[in-house]
Order: sequence, then C-alpha cells, then structure tokens
Amino acid sequence: MTKNPQTGHAKDLELPNLDLLRSIAVLFVLYDHIFTRIVSGSHDLVPWLGRLGVLFFFVHTCCVLMMSLERHEGPHLIMKFYARRTFRIYPLIIVAVLIAFFSPGPRLKIWELISNLALIQNLTFARYSFGSIWSLPIEVQMYLVLPFAFLIVSRFTRPWVPFALLCLSFPVAYWQPHHVARASVLFYAPNFLPGVIAYQIFKAKYQRFPSWAFVPLIGITTAIFLYRPGWQASAWLTCLLLGVVLPLVRQIQSATVRVVSSLIAKYSYGIYIAHSVLTLYMRPSSQNLPWYLLATGIGAVLSYHLLEHPMIRFGYHVTRQRKIQAPVLVSQRQAAVS
Repeated sequence: MTKNPQTGHAKDLELPNLDLLRSIAVLFVLYDHIFTRIVSGSHDLVPWLGRLGVLFFFVHTCCVLMMSLERHEGPHLIMKFYARRTFRIYPLIIVAVLIAFFSPGPRLKIWELISNLALIQNLTFARYSFGSIWSLPIEVQMYLVLPFAFLIVSRFTRPWVPFALLCLSFPVAYWQPHHVARASVLFYAPNFLPGVIAYQIFKAKYQRFPSWAFVPLIGITTAIFLYRPGWQASAWLTCLLLGVVLPLVRQIQSATVRVVSSLIAKYSYGIYIAHSVLTLYMRPSSQNLPWYLLATGIGAVLSYHLLEHPMIRFGYHVTRQRKIQAPVLVSQRQAAVS
C-alpha cells in the first residue's frame, strides 16, 4: 500500500482491494443473470448471489465516495459532488434506457420512460426498463445524503460515530416498508453506511490481516449471507462485516490480480448495464454464451471510452472551472431522499 506520509488521509491510499471487491460484485451479478437463464430448475441461492453482489456495490460505492469527498473538500463541496455524480451516472443510463425502450416486447409508457431516464422508478412505481437498473435509483438517492454523512464524521471524528449512524438506520429501515413505500432508499441505508465505517477504518490504517486473507474473508462473508439470505438482518450483518473487515486486510500484492481486477473494475459499470440491456435482444443460452459475453465486453469497453470517461472528465472540468452557486439556506431545510 502506498500513501502520502505527510497527510495519512484515506484519499492518499492505493487500494487495489477495492478494485477486487468491485470486480467480484459485478461477476456475482453477471453469473446470477446468466445462470438463471441458462439452467432450468430450482436455483434459489443463485439470485441471492447476484443480490449479494449489489450489496457489495453499495458498501464499496459508499466507501469510495467518502474518499472522493475528502479529496475534493473545499468551497461548494456538496454541489460539486452532486454535479460530478450526475455526469458519472446519467449519460450511460440515458443511452441504455433508450436502447431498451426500442427493444422487442412490452413498451414502457411515456411516464415510465421518463421515470427510468430520471432514475426515480421507486418513487413513481414505474416498471424497470431492464433488470439491473433497479439498484441505481437507490444509489442515486443515497448520493443526496452521503455528503452530510461525510460532514458528520469529519466534524465528529470519534470512531463510534459511523456505528451510531448505522444503529440509527436499523429502526428506520424496518419502519420504511410499512409506512413510506416510495422511500425505499431508507430500507437500504444499513447496507450503505458500513461503507462509512470502512472509510473511517481505512483512515486509521489498521491493516491487521495478510493480503492473502482477502479472498477467504470474502468467501466467508458470502457463505454467511447465503446460509440464510434476506434483505434485512442477513444483509445488514453481511454489509457490516464487509465494512469492518475490508479495511483490516493488507492490499493484494499479486501484479496479475491487480491488473485483472483493475480492468474489470474499470469497465464494471458498463458490464452491469450492458449485459442486462443485451438480454432484451439476445437471451443468453449455452449455445450463444461466448457471443453474449463477447458482446457484453465490447459494449462495456465502448460505453466507457465513448461515453463514461469523456463525461467524467467533462464533469470534473465543469466543477473545476465554474463556481457553483450554493443553494439559499432557509430556516428549515429538508434533504428529500424519498
């Protein structure tokens, strides 16, 4: 692991383990969506493996974005964060939703199309244009509150603070489905907040386990979740375990593993979107699986180089060159996350 010896900030760390975690997450999702279409019969645990991949994404994304917020601390932090995430997420989603809209099969209504383009399907109860898009409205709505979590743990630096936030999220997550169905982002709050815990532990640099332990620990975490899979206690425990253990493992040293995981992580967003949109035009089977995987890979590479990366750079350029006006503060300001 390399770090700036003068600052010791999480933003100065080189963390290939995060690339490996993201790679495992997208491969879990890909395996789930392919296996359940190719293999007939009962396979109850395989869909949960894909859902576990999404949980890994939630913890990983929250942790990485906390580091990003630290890296870009300064004037208009929150507005710059929102702008950069918008340019990161929405360009590919807009293209993917439009491609899915013209696919064979039932067509979305216009209001459903708009909901998918805006990633507010959970707020409007619109149908999803393709399968894997379901998690993105949750993630985008999480972005609304993440900067405030960052400000809290930056202001109150005691190690118990992120754990206190997590404990507060449990009753809220349990209450949400019974009272505010549209605010489903609250249901997943306990799956995101362990990323804040991981961020704090990364900053403290408490690497206690050898690098070779990373994969076995991920395997143990996976086994614990699959032993009794579910969206509440099991998912919460799994995410908490991941958030605590992830920063305690020394970074992988294998050059091959680093290169491969970095490559998969780089194209993971494109893989996550492309493979799901592709199933609307090309249902994977044992006969066409190599072609399906090839098309998914080509789609992911093209989406990154033609759309994702240019728009990421544009977002950074816009927020670096322009002064973003801070919102007018009022006496009672409520951040709507539902």
